Amino acid sequence: MQSGSRSRRTDLDEEELCQTDVSGTVRKEFQSAEFGDERLTNRLVQVGDRLGRAPAESIPNVCEDWASTKATYRFCDNERVDPDEILSAHKREQRSRVGNNEDLLVVSDTTELVFPRHPSKEGLGDTGNSKTDLEGVKIHSTIGVDPQTHHMTGVIDQ
Repeated sequence: MQSGSRSRRTDLDEEELCQTDVSGTVRKEFQSAEFGDERLTNRLVQVGDRLGRAPAESIPNVCEDWASTKATYRFCDNERVDPDEILSAHKREQRSRVGNNEDLLVVSDTTELVFPRHPSKEGLGDTGNSKTDLEGVKIHSTIGVDPQTHHMTGVIDQ
């Protein structure tokens, strides 16, 4: 590929990508998460499966009923559920997918999530310029991509 040119896969449209069955992938991805309670790992797989099937939807929209919605929110609010452990489980699986491949494309991107300033929001920093009344957070993600298949192998760092 020449410098500055971009190649984009066009054989799958967005609708086909969103209809992909992710249940087996999600189970494999998160089954090694260690929260000290197997039920929490099982709940992570359920939540990941639901969100993976409809990544642009809200939690209430992907859950079948109020009980599932409430269980998902309780899972997210559980002190024993460590977000770093969720990412670590994903990274372990990502490393096993890469294996001994000699080539791996490493792609980085910074995304800025911006919100109107509000006293109840904590932990956000200034964004944009000083004339805006916005605050937010920058997320820098690094992902691996197999150069042969162009499939993402997973998050390397975030």
